[in-house]
Amino acid sequence: MRSRPTASSLYPEYAIGACESKNRDMHPVGEAVRGLLALGARRPTAIVFYNDEWAVHGLQVLADNGVGVPDDLSIIGFDDTDYCNHAKVPITSLTHPKSDLGRIAGASSRRDPVRTGHGEEASHDHSPHSGA
Repeated sequence: MRSRPTASSLYPEYAIGACESKNRDMHPVGEAVRGLLALGARRPTAIVFYNDEWAVHGLQVLADNGVGVPDDLSIIGFDDTDYCNHAKVPITSLTHPKSDLGRIAGASSRRDPVRTGHGEEASHDHSPHSGA
């Protein structure tokens, strides 16, 4: 089976990996956002950040560089925390099922099936002989 292409494989210039800064005086998210802005006309129309804290920091970097949110560029956080509620501009944030992830992780360690809360059953065997 062929794997589905990812956004980072289709548009590598837009993919920001682990956000390691080469400059000790610069926050890695700021450096990454400035790199996207440097793409000029090819810059993205939206940025999805790894978490809400990074989104709020990115919002400040964008404002410092004269980029208006949401007029010039849209941003999205991830975690649905209060960081986005207290930002200068409200930031959309995606929610992930923290409780379900915890149940799945616990079941993985015990190799027991669990219900995810969405009707699906998740069972993962990560023992050395499972092939997972």
